[in-house]
Amino acid sequence: VRGLHGRVQALGPDGLRAYDIVLGCLDNIAARLHLNANSYYASVPYVDGGTEGFRGRVQVVVPPTSPCLQCGMNRSHLKVMERRFSCTGQEAVYYRPNLPAEITTTSAIAAIQVREAVKVLSRRAPIEHVMHYDGLAGTCEVLSLEVDPGCPNHGAGRLSQS
Repeated sequence: VRGLHGRVQALGPDGLRAYDIVLGCLDNIAARLHLNANSYYASVPYVDGGTEGFRGRVQVVVPPTSPCLQCGMNRSHLKVMERRFSCTGQEAVYYRPNLPAEITTTSAIAAIQVREAVKVLSRRAPIEHVMHYDGLAGTCEVLSLEVDPGCPNHGAGRLSQS
């Protein structure tokens, strides 16, 4: 396990090829999309996790067949793409004090990310779509996400590899 400290935007596909898998827990959509695209181009599986208060989500992207994060993006995501979210309000572009990080939710999402990474590395089938966790309701469900043929990481819209 090697952690990275610094801006994820400094990583490209060549740097990511040194990894067997990438786990992301980033604070903004732009950074997530950067890691998503570059992991995809490097053919390195990416396990993304995010939380907001008592809710969280995990998505596993295994190139070249699974839908990636960008496949599920819409105009609302693009509006807040560059905003950094913070639980403390310090050094953040966007701060909502009513939705702090909640330790049991972040722990649950991190544990699910690790479980999915172990499944990928041991050649077992990971979550195929997007798993949503609701700590208030005590529910967890997997929602379907299909490959978007217009996504720049797939099909005719695919960007050239670096």
